[in-house]
Amino acid sequence: MLPKDQLALFIKDQTPEHGFEGCLYRAQSHFGLSSAALSLDLPDGAKDLMILWWRDDDRVAMARCLEGGFENLKIREKIATAVHHRLDAIFEGTKSPDGLLSQCLWPSRLPTLLALIWETADQIWRLCGDEALDENHYSKRAIVQMMIFDLWQVRAGQGLEVMNERLNTHIDRVMAFETLKRKLSFSPTQGLIQVFTGMAKLHAKQA
Repeated sequence: MLPKDQLALFIKDQTPEHGFEGCLYRAQSHFGLSSAALSLDLPDGAKDLMILWWRDDDRVAMARCLEGGFENLKIREKIATAVHHRLDAIFEGTKSPDGLLSQCLWPSRLPTLLALIWETADQIWRLCGDEALDENHYSKRAIVQMMIFDLWQVRAGQGLEVMNERLNTHIDRVMAFETLKRKLSFSPTQGLIQVFTGMAKLHAKQA
């Protein structure tokens, strides 16, 4: 049985210096895992190692969000708190957050990283009570996805104080988007329905 909690911490400690591939071989030796067990639990090797670490940090961050009256916060406070906890989870347990970031930014890993951050953004919005599957579903998640991606780089390069300032700017943009959305009388979904309804009526007249 793969010790996932311990392995996630091991990944954060070893990856900045040895990369995900090097960490994979070191983990096999450190935890006494057979090649068969490793292939069974991590068939895609280093990619699965990266996914395991990221999702374990997700679990830690989301659990923290549920502590201390999160449900009573306003929406902007919920988003800020959740993003803060998520970034804290990344930075805890690693001696080199920028080294960990650079390993994740390899061109071959970037699509996986962005997909994982999207998962995180989706969890954050659901935690905030947003489970709608309307036209705003993707735009909301894309905004928080890019927020996490940007703030990780800012915190790794410029520190926590600068990151907090940037976080407030990002939250202001999220709320501005929400305000604009409420003011719009036009719904893209309804607009498409009207277009297709009109096309159907035209087709029926011509038939």
